[in-house]
Amino acid sequence: MKHTVKLSLMSLCLCTALVSAQEIAHNSNIVDVRALFNAKYPNAHDVEWERTAFGYEVEFEIGRKDHEIWYNENGVELKSKEDIGKNELPAAVMENITSNYKDFRIESAELLINDGTKSYKVEVEKGWDFEKDLFFDEKGTLLKEIDD
Repeated sequence: MKHTVKLSLMSLCLCTALVSAQEIAHNSNIVDVRALFNAKYPNAHDVEWERTAFGYEVEFEIGRKDHEIWYNENGVELKSKEDIGKNELPAAVMENITSNYKDFRIESAELLINDGTKSYKVEVEKGWDFEKDLFFDEKGTLLKEIDD
């Protein structure tokens, strides 16, 4: 009886592990999604695919910039994230930061696209131990502020 219970628990754990996110081998059957990706991002390198609960996630680089894209099962791009330089932030975002966060310096910035809507995540820091994540829309309106 104990052997049956142990075997059942091991099987359950294995099934759970298989269902959760997993890396996808290059020769897997997501050829259609890969083809769409390769056509749109021919210069991508260090490409890593992962299977998720909602579809696929791909992490890659173009030049020296990190990118992430989430696709649904049908290859539709759901959202994306791209590292950008502070000089690539919209002027309105920069104005908001320089006006309202004078004592902070920009540590990093990301362009976020969710269902076609652009927003920006800007990590700012003050001194060595105080950081904030700021989220802006394209017009420079602060959407959210999170102490890090």
